Amino acid sequence: MLKSKSVKLYANVVMVVFIFLMSLASPASAVEKNFDSSALYMAGCRAYEMKQYDQAVEYMEKFVQNCQDETLLEGANHVLGMSYKNLGSFERASEVLNAMIKNQNLYSSPRRVEWYFAMAEICEASNAYLPAAIWYLDISSQGFTGIGDLRAAEALYRAGEAFEKCGEKEKALGSYKRIISQYASSSIAKLVETKIAALSARAAENVSKNTREFNPTDSAAAAQYYNSALSYESTNKNTALMYYNSIMGLYPLTQYADMACERICALVGGQYPPGNSYSVADLTRCGLLFSKASAYERTGNVSMAINFYRAVISKYPNTGDAYSSQMRLKDLTGSCAK
Repeated sequence: MLKSKSVKLYANVVMVVFIFLMSLASPASAVEKNFDSSALYMAGCRAYEMKQYDQAVEYMEKFVQNCQDETLLEGANHVLGMSYKNLGSFERASEVLNAMIKNQNLYSSPRRVEWYFAMAEICEASNAYLPAAIWYLDISSQGFTGIGDLRAAEALYRAGEAFEKCGEKEKALGSYKRIISQYASSSIAKLVETKIAALSARAAENVSKNTREFNPTDSAAAAQYYNSALSYESTNKNTALMYYNSIMGLYPLTQYADMACERICALVGGQYPPGNSYSVADLTRCGLLFSKASAYERTGNVSMAINFYRAVISKYPNTGDAYSSQMRLKDLTGSCAK
């Protein structure tokens, strides 16, 4: 979330610039133009601080149309994107923040990590938990300057929560365990131990209950899910994605799982900029490999499970699934084989 002190800092910068301009012997029209621009910026910041998001949007939209200063545009667009988010205009909010993320001139911005958090929060606000988890994971893998262990651990924690909400329990565990592995001294590490214990306990309770019912090769059931997903694509994309993800989780050893994976890639795979370590398409294919490995393990085909776990680690290192695969290989082979 945009911190109020950051907004005030931008406003102070604008005021300094304005005072400097006033001290110059500039034509009256030039001074008036700069005054109007500065007034718009400060009015937008004040409106945002007062949670008057519609007014903040109005002021900042006018400001960014005329301002050429990248430093001021960065702050203005952040306020603009977050205001759209708080108004529920998620598509427009994503457009504004994505434009900054893709802007090569802003790659070294110390505020870049906040844009990723904002994009993840926008996804969560629209109940798109899988894309939200991916944004959070990107924060932990991008190596942002000055992010700090606590913020990086928070990103992994929120990725785990997002994975839980979309039913990806194994991926949630992978995210939580990375906190223990990479940020053991952080305050979040102690908090996440409870999460890991709870998820592990539930998983253990469900193994015997679900093993008999689990049929990852049930093509008839997978086909029904797939047809339902296709019917929702044009009217409710999130529901379609839910069905496709369900196929990959429930019936990963059918041809429909591979087809569902490619439909997810077609629908959301291209939404993320090339600067990310992994695209949505990459992470979706990684998730299917992990689901196949897990399915083989649950049905007793340990050798195939090991092969697929190793494929996850080889093709998609530094992902939550890769970490979970290492843990499974440790249990299956006695070492974290890569």
